[in-house]
Amino acid sequence: MAQITGVGSFNAIKRLSADLSSWKYGERYDPRRQLIGMVVYDRYHWDRLKMLNVSGDLTNMIAFMLSAYNGGLGSLIKDRKMCLGVAGCDSSLWFDNVEKHRFMGRVKTRAFRINRDYVRSIVYVRSEKYDQYLNEDR
Repeated sequence: MAQITGVGSFNAIKRLSADLSSWKYGERYDPRRQLIGMVVYDRYHWDRLKMLNVSGDLTNMIAFMLSAYNGGLGSLIKDRKMCLGVAGCDSSLWFDNVEKHRFMGRVKTRAFRINRDYVRSIVYVRSEKYDQYLNEDR
């Protein structure tokens, strides 16, 4: 289930969809609205990443989107800028590139580790449960 619980992110997501306009903070755990909010917020990040010229294969795009969803788009943009200043780091690639760099310096905080683990967990562990559905002929 999505975890849209903070007031700031809740209000930001709520403004992205007419389907969520009547959603009240006291009802933030409503699973139907949480799912709508998660999809709307992922789409928002996906569109912004395309405008920022993040490209590459689908897995790379999904990794950037997940990092933005989990840690914030502003932080992701700063992490990409940090990568630009490091020899051999490609700011258009997430894995083994942007994921290794943090805009706030060398100290890797718990939030940094959670964000990086979140992306790897979704892309490489949890997604395997859905592979059979993604590969079916429709």
